[in-house]
Amino acid sequence: TAPATVKTRLCKNHGAPEGCKWGDRCHFAHGDRELGKPMGAGSSFKTRLCVSFVAGGSCAFAGRCHFAHGKDELRRPDAS
Repeated sequence: TAPATVKTRLCKNHGAPEGCKWGDRCHFAHGDRELGKPMGAGSSFKTRLCVSFVAGGSCAFAGRCHFAHGKDELRRPDAS
């Protein structure tokens, strides 16, 4: 599997008329050219623990969750 800091899916909002409100901070790829490329250093992806996972041991978002499911998934905020 790809590292957590790589964009592996296309953003559902990028192609919408209003565009993606997250812009460059979006955790999803804005076009095929971004697929498989590392996220920018400013990304907060998996830099904090998932509150749902910590509290109950599960998360409704599972693998799509933007938060870490355990300390082994945590990364430094400045890591890309």
